[in-house]
Amino acid sequence: MTMPLESVRLLIIGAGKMGAQHAEAFSNLANVELVGIVSRGGKSAKELSERFKIQFWGTEWTEVAKKANANAILVTVSHLISAKICREVIEAGY
Repeated sequence: MTMPLESVRLLIIGAGKMGAQHAEAFSNLANVELVGIVSRGGKSAKELSERFKIQFWGTEWTEVAKKANANAILVTVSHLISAKICREVIEAGY
């Protein structure tokens, strides 16, 4: 007997090309709800939030994650800062 998958409340950190591609892919999955998106300057996060109807967006991932009640985080930032962001996410318990 298979159990139904619990819905994932996903926050995407990084709203560049990879963030947009992942948002598009995840927006087509029934058990994933895009609840937040973050970018350094905020402009691209705002644009993607409008495009994919994501309620919460901003420049600080910790704030957006709390507001959005995210239970999963996808990091799509530059390789130059991905290790730092991933460490923060892991240390925060995601």
